Amino acid sequence: VSEKRFVSIANPDGSLPVTEAEVHAVAGAVGSGEIAVGHEATTSFFHEHVPTGSHLHFGCHANGSLLRFSETGMKLSDGVLFADEVAAISIRARLAVASACQTAIPEKLAASDEAFSFANCLLAAGAKCVIASHWRVHDVAAGILMVRFYDDPECLTDPIGSLRRAQLWMRDLTDDQLEIFLAENSSLRDEIQKVVDRL
Repeated sequence: VSEKRFVSIANPDGSLPVTEAEVHAVAGAVGSGEIAVGHEATTSFFHEHVPTGSHLHFGCHANGSLLRFSETGMKLSDGVLFADEVAAISIRARLAVASACQTAIPEKLAASDEAFSFANCLLAAGAKCVIASHWRVHDVAAGILMVRFYDDPECLTDPIGSLRRAQLWMRDLTDDQLEIFLAENSSLRDEIQKVVDRL
C-alpha cells in the first residue's frame, strides 16, 4: 500500500463518545480516509472500506471468548461482526488498531496455540501489524492512550515503540500533565467532559 488512507469505525451504539476523539487523532496522523461514527458504523461499511485502508482504527465494544471462538466479535450499529468473518476477507492495512475490549483474547477450549482471537483474524486477513487488548478497557483511559499513541511522530513507522512510549507516559502521568495534554487535544477533552457530565 503506497498511499496512506485510514478507515475508522467508532462509537456504533453511542455509549463510547471518547472513541470519536480517537478518530480525529487517526486523521491527524494519517490524513485522508473514511470515517463511520454512530449508526453509520455498520458491517456493510466495514466490508466496503476496510479492505482498501492502509491504517485501520476500531473504537467499539467487542467480546473475546476463552471458550467459544464463535462468540468473538466486534459490535457494530447493525449487529456483531464476528472474527471468523474478518479472517475471510482480504485486508491490505499496514496497521490495524482494535481499541476495543478483549480483542486479543484467544480461545482456550479447543486450541492451545492462541491462533483464534479477533486480533489474529485481522492478521490472518492480511494486516501487517495489529494493536489489541486482552482486557476490558474504560472509554476514557483508552481514549487518552490512543490519542497519545497517534500523537507520537513514529506511530505509523514504529507502532510498537509508539505504543510502549504512550503506555509509559500514561503510567507516570500527573494531573498537571494531563491538564496540559487535554488542553492540546480539545476534541478529546470535549468528549471526556461528556462522559463526566453523565456521571
